[in-house]
Amino acid sequence: MKTMNKINKLTEQIIGLAIKVHKTLGPGFVERIYQRAMYLELKNSKLRFEREKKISVYYNKALLGYEKTDFIINNQIILELKCVAEISDIHKAQVLSYLKAAQTPVGLILNFARPKLEIKRLIDSSAASAGSASLRLQKNIQEQIPNRKMQPQKHGIEQKHRIET
Repeated sequence: MKTMNKINKLTEQIIGLAIKVHKTLGPGFVERIYQRAMYLELKNSKLRFEREKKISVYYNKALLGYEKTDFIINNQIILELKCVAEISDIHKAQVLSYLKAAQTPVGLILNFARPKLEIKRLIDSSAASAGSASLRLQKNIQEQIPNRKMQPQKHGIEQKHRIET
């Protein structure tokens, strides 16, 4: 439980940095511009992170290849940036696969293309709680976060937030 509280605080911090980037740049740029801005914000924040981290993908113990995430922060949160009309099920499936392959409990998808920063938080219940072997994705939870405080979340829940900048 303490670990999830730390992850929740870290998630808040990352979202705060993303809001700063979105307020400064606004929507309309390509993904790599926001990725570079997030890199600068993460670097200035002194958080431990890796950019374009390669994740090994295995099938029956055989290495199939690699995928790259935009960022992995503190080896606990996968951060994927998007510039799309809206975050789709394909984007969520991509991040859930990354979580499973990297054995990382939490993923954030940030969509900078909208007038309001769109945020989805995904939790891999198999990485977040030992003994569970499957990913569970439940209904969207949509809410505004006026003061950016995150509520404690149960495993297997996806959150959707739109933050006005």
